[in-house]
Amino acid sequence: MNGTVEIPIFHHYEVVKIDHPKWGGLWCVDAILPKNLRLVDATGRTLKCDPSLVIKLEGEEAASATNEFARLRAESPDTTKTFVIGETVSLKGKPGIFVVLKPIPRGYSCALLGGDDNRYWSCPAANLTRIKITATVAE
Repeated sequence: MNGTVEIPIFHHYEVVKIDHPKWGGLWCVDAILPKNLRLVDATGRTLKCDPSLVIKLEGEEAASATNEFARLRAESPDTTKTFVIGETVSLKGKPGIFVVLKPIPRGYSCALLGGDDNRYWSCPAANLTRIKITATVAE
């Protein structure tokens, strides 16, 4: 080995950890920049971080971390207007529950939960409100 460090490939919206005591907890990859990653935590706090400090989660650990991140995100106060793909939201002026499809330059693309003839809406983040949905399974 010639002293190089292999850095894994990261993907948008992947839940990761940071190898630094100051930045514990779970983070989501918000953007892949030329030299750094922009990460966001469950409260909406952002951080630019060198990829060599980011720990990629694999397998069952990645699945449980993604579920935990979504739970923390749903419980956190809505102080920021950043959303994760798959989050349920309401749209100002439109009835129904919507699902965030993807971020776009001026906000988010959202679709009606359950579908609406393949229609989707482009919405500014200010017009979205996070909705927490809980489900119980009948035995």
